[in-house]
Amino acid sequence: MKTQTILFFVIIACLFSSAATYATTASFQGLGDLPGGSVWSVAFAVSADGSTVVGDSYSGSGREAFRWTSSGAMQGLGCLPADSFCSTGESVSGDGTVVVGRSDSGSTMVAYGWTLSGGMEGLGILEGGSWSKAYGVSDDGFVVVGVSLSSRGQDAFRWTATGGMMSLSDPLLESVHCWAMATCADGSVVVGMGTGGQAFRWTQTTGMVGLGDLPGGDFFSEASAVSADGSVIVGKSSSASGWREAFRWTQSEGMVALGDLPGGQFVSEAMDVSADGSVVVGEGWSATSTSEAFIWDANNGMQKLKAVLENDYDLDLTGWTLHNATGISDDGLTIVGYGKNPYGNEEAWIAIISKPAIEVDIDINPNKLNLQSKGGLITCQIWLPEAHDVADVNAYSVLLEDEIGAEWIWYNEQQHVVMAKFSRLDMQDILEPGEVELTVTGELLDGTRFAGTDTIKVIHNRKAKP
Repeated sequence: MKTQTILFFVIIACLFSSAATYATTASFQGLGDLPGGSVWSVAFAVSADGSTVVGDSYSGSGREAFRWTSSGAMQGLGCLPADSFCSTGESVSGDGTVVVGRSDSGSTMVAYGWTLSGGMEGLGILEGGSWSKAYGVSDDGFVVVGVSLSSRGQDAFRWTATGGMMSLSDPLLESVHCWAMATCADGSVVVGMGTGGQAFRWTQTTGMVGLGDLPGGDFFSEASAVSADGSVIVGKSSSASGWREAFRWTQSEGMVALGDLPGGQFVSEAMDVSADGSVVVGEGWSATSTSEAFIWDANNGMQKLKAVLENDYDLDLTGWTLHNATGISDDGLTIVGYGKNPYGNEEAWIAIISKPAIEVDIDINPNKLNLQSKGGLITCQIWLPEAHDVADVNAYSVLLEDEIGAEWIWYNEQQHVVMAKFSRLDMQDILEPGEVELTVTGELLDGTRFAGTDTIKVIHNRKAKP
């Protein structure tokens, strides 16, 4: 049985030294490039868990696929035996252990799968064709999708270890021009562009089903990514606004335009989507007359990713231009792409943001504070939404105005409230007389941030001497 009331004392010196350790912080960094070649790299995808980034860079041998993890340097993946040296890293499995793309092999290109244990292996070519490229892979790495030249033309394929490479287009068509760009988590849903220039959604049951295009367009659309369960699809389409506009598709709403960044030519393209379909990333054109990475959600619409990182997460991106956001982790907190670094070189990058803060109700007492008062503690009651357990509040993370740590924390699970005590003297040092809105922030043990505000009256009355 749970204890209904928990009293937890903390020493203030420990609080201040530990707060930074427990705080969830955002970060941004360039990924560098492979040694030996030109200074250049681009990132195309990130694993579902956010641990691994894949893309291309120039090495001493030529353009080469890379795999990057936070625990190690950028690793070149090599190339299939070839007369020329070239490979690309297009997609990665959920845990980062399988990479897919294309590699030059002699006089042609071949889709490959790379694993930690087996290295790079070719996946074959459709019958009658001469080349293939892989663009997407399932979370477990067992399903790969892409395009291959066949006897009928460019043809979308789905590859499995047991079945090999299979065409996804209608077998009755004599000529095809289509490709598969991505697959859902379990590989059962495939998306891309079908013959006739229309985005499609494929399943074993339905085959290729066209998704149409945005109103006012000229009948062109292409799907680039799909949510984990296959229900949300994103990409680009012609529209009444421009020749290329980002879209988000669901069965209930159909294809919905996501707009464009302010200023400049009207061009945008969605490149990837979070597991639940709520966050979309890609590129758009803005007043800078160049492509810029965007992030989209239903509440905020399309925003410049760089501005969000700088304004909402206080990150310093001086000198960087983020051209394209190409991948996003399942939880929507890790984003990768490429852009110009402060030295003017194209470089892959990764941005990690913190979970959106949940709103909490707080009540600060006393609600009238005299700056002339001496000593004592200020009490703040914190009520979390019902879905969260108050015992999960990280005591070391609770701060008033982002700088004053709690003297002690008390959890009352029965009343679903956390009580924090703050030093009155510390508060008085940062307050001015008047109506003052105070903010209390903190984190749960899983890193979820919370924040709440309350208004108190601050006075500056000196007691009269007798």
